[in-house]
Amino acid sequence: MPLLLQTASSEKIYGLGVQYSVRNLKGRVVPVLTSEQGIGRGLEPLTALLNAAAKSGGSWHTTYSAIPHYVTSQLKSFFLEGSNYATFDMTANHEIKIQVFAPGFRSRAILGYSPLQHIEEYTIYAGRMKPIPSWLLSGPVIGYEGGTQKVLDLYAKLTNNNIKPTAFWLQDWSGLRIDTFGKRLWWNWEVDDDNYPGWDSLCHNLSQAGTKMLTYINPYLADTVSKDKKSFKRDLYKEAASLGYLVQKQNGDPYILASGSSSFTFGMVDFTNPAAAAWYSKVITDNMLGRSQMGWMADFGEYLPFDAKLHNGNPLEQHNLYPEHWAEANQIGVANSETHDAVFFMRASHTRSPAYSTLFWLGDQLVTWDEHDGLKSVIDGHLSAGLSGMSLMHSDIGGYTMINEFHLNYTRSQELLLRWAEMSAVSDVVFRTHPGNLPDSSFQIWTDDWTMQCFAHMVQIHDLFVPYRIKLMQNATKQGHPLVRAMWLHWPDDTTAQDIGQQFMLGPDFLIAPALEAQVTEVSAYLPQGEWTYAWNTSHTHTAPGQGLNVTVQAPLGTPAIFYVSTSADGAAVSKGLHGLDAKACAK
Repeated sequence: MPLLLQTASSEKIYGLGVQYSVRNLKGRVVPVLTSEQGIGRGLEPLTALLNAAAKSGGSWHTTYSAIPHYVTSQLKSFFLEGSNYATFDMTANHEIKIQVFAPGFRSRAILGYSPLQHIEEYTIYAGRMKPIPSWLLSGPVIGYEGGTQKVLDLYAKLTNNNIKPTAFWLQDWSGLRIDTFGKRLWWNWEVDDDNYPGWDSLCHNLSQAGTKMLTYINPYLADTVSKDKKSFKRDLYKEAASLGYLVQKQNGDPYILASGSSSFTFGMVDFTNPAAAAWYSKVITDNMLGRSQMGWMADFGEYLPFDAKLHNGNPLEQHNLYPEHWAEANQIGVANSETHDAVFFMRASHTRSPAYSTLFWLGDQLVTWDEHDGLKSVIDGHLSAGLSGMSLMHSDIGGYTMINEFHLNYTRSQELLLRWAEMSAVSDVVFRTHPGNLPDSSFQIWTDDWTMQCFAHMVQIHDLFVPYRIKLMQNATKQGHPLVRAMWLHWPDDTTAQDIGQQFMLGPDFLIAPALEAQVTEVSAYLPQGEWTYAWNTSHTHTAPGQGLNVTVQAPLGTPAIFYVSTSADGAAVSKGLHGLDAKACAK
């Protein structure tokens, strides 16, 4: 029997995990199922073509982070405690119908005087994130690939252009392979000495200069290492298979899946087996932290088949839980090492993932401006993630997914890259670039001197907010409040604020209206009730009445529209710092 809850026809419903393209879920049916985000997610004709060709286009609701928790505009909050597949049918005006595909389930409702209190109460149950180490808060994390000498050459080029990397993020540390999707990685988690000769010296020398090393891992193991990889020390798939540590088919054989192309095959670690989880945590401790790394992208976690055979548990219950197990394995890998200030960042999550993860990122956005899978979808992702305790979030600057086939061309432009960096300078707790899946076909921050100059300016803007982010992270640990917030969390009765999703708050003090269209030089912003100061020119103050105020400001590249509550000392401090920057740094 479904659970029926009352709702008002005008009530707006937000949450249910990370939602990228729809803010108010009223009128929708939302499945709670962790899955790939998809490519396009409604952007046509791309989505239809990819769904027809490879079932990879996704839809408006597909998400890495499906969480059965919502908050409403009428100060109600509700969540399911279990992990089974469920649907939330909110198509009726006065009724929410929740169907859980399990013999029984538990649920909780939260009543409170503010949406922030709802988040606070919910995160007591789900868990709260701890502040990330200070070494990662300022400066850029540069995503790159190509081997030892290329990294050293880029380091010299960046530093000569006043960009001092906080870290390099080298996803190809384990080796590269090519398939129809582009450059892919060898899913065998050890240093590829052919690609990165002198790895330990590279990490040590960069660390001595103040640049840490971040890499990549996921919970899957390539089953073709011994057959196809040129050189390796350990075949982790063979080890796991021989020990019985992989997710199995019903006949007991390892369950082999494919990603992106039929030739890219792998097995999954079975984290319901405590011995398998401990083995994989030790791989992390030994092969990553034991090889001079300070952190990594802990990718994937969405693929557990419903017809699998597990060491313990029903795959129907375990599918959504798999990201939690994966996060815990990473957490234990760090705890068992001598490097306790390491950071791993995840895209897949479920209810209790914030208790285990150190950082999240929003996944593989398309290199477009659109609201389905591009730049605009990042803001919605931020705002919905924060409702469920994912308080520390960031995105791939410039997006990740590029396509240059099927007579379609989606490659990253210079303007998109820099506008994305401009938004991330305020929204993202960590400022990290990504070369993308077709790096040679897209604009990169090092493509030319002007791009590097403008990017260095964005880094300076990001760093001005570090003291404020430290305060917000402490608040997130104590109360569960997100760093990036929807405006209605602070003005719950403002119906206009409830509907706006393309601008956001950073904490309670800053309001940001990013430029989200190509070739714009000004933006419009909605200011809720209160006294607001335009951060780039403190003589521009605005008194917004009870019904709010719409304003338009100039927004040339490098000057994001930032407002702050006029009485905020943190706002005044950031504004002072902005005035000390070169306002023409991004002018051609």
